[in-house]
Amino acid sequence: MAVGMAGTTMARTAEPAVGNVGPAVRMPQRSFGAVTHDLLGLIEQAIARIEHGEGAEAALREMGASLLEIKAMVERDPGIRMAADDLYEAAAALVAGKSAGSDLVDVRRWRLLKEAGFRLCARLASAQPSEKARIMGLI
Repeated sequence: MAVGMAGTTMARTAEPAVGNVGPAVRMPQRSFGAVTHDLLGLIEQAIARIEHGEGAEAALREMGASLLEIKAMVERDPGIRMAADDLYEAAAALVAGKSAGSDLVDVRRWRLLKEAGFRLCARLASAQPSEKARIMGLI
């Protein structure tokens, strides 16, 4: 009879929850600011890899993915989108220059990249989470 009781208990815990999800299933809560900070950290790492020529094309792809995630996590903001696009375009131009074999440091493109990065950070400081972020529990 004890076996039957254990089976019943297991069946109840395996049932899909309706309404509130229990703590065993709930994902850890992270703040919206922490997630955007982590994504900016990934972007900074990608920029450093591009600067040092360490897998620049892969770093550019990773930067693009992080920028897309930022765009998805924040409420529509043309300033954030423009800064993100400018940042990616400047990085892509630097990677293309390095791929073409140019050993010259393109000061103008690096300045554009840094300025776009600063604009993105400034805009993100006042950004609001998107619906996707709210669904994920980011506040």
